[in-house]
Amino acid sequence: MSEAAVAQSNVVPIVDVDNIRLTVMTKEQAIENWDVLQPYLAPVFEMSAGRIDADDALKQIVDDLAEVLLIWDPPAHRIYAVIVAEAKIYPKKRVFCLGLCGGEHIHLWAEKMWPAIQAVARKKGFDQIEVTGRRGWKRFIPGAREIATFYAMDLDKKGGE
Repeated sequence: MSEAAVAQSNVVPIVDVDNIRLTVMTKEQAIENWDVLQPYLAPVFEMSAGRIDADDALKQIVDDLAEVLLIWDPPAHRIYAVIVAEAKIYPKKRVFCLGLCGGEHIHLWAEKMWPAIQAVARKKGFDQIEVTGRRGWKRFIPGAREIATFYAMDLDKKGGE
């Protein structure tokens, strides 16, 4: 399926800013267009320390554990970013977790779409947004603060003998 097919699918726009649109895709739209969406996430899967791949992300979508936010330019049939978001429910906060985000030209869309992403999170009843990404992304997320640094270490199967 081509980017044009995504552009022509029956996605519901949330916000348009300077020809860039944020769309929360339905589960069916995400599944139907996964062959187009998945390549944008490929670098994210490579950086995931072996935790998740395209099949895992698709299964989360199929199982209603995650949804896809699409940042795109419909007239140009151009996708800027694909975000796989999920809910994390803590005792005191409902968190909209943007754990997988891949795409291009972040400088063209991130600041423009951040208020729209916040609006989607509020509409869905979340209290907070969590973004997993490189440190440089912070400059595109006004008001966000760094609260942790993430480390990962693979363990051997022997159990540290």
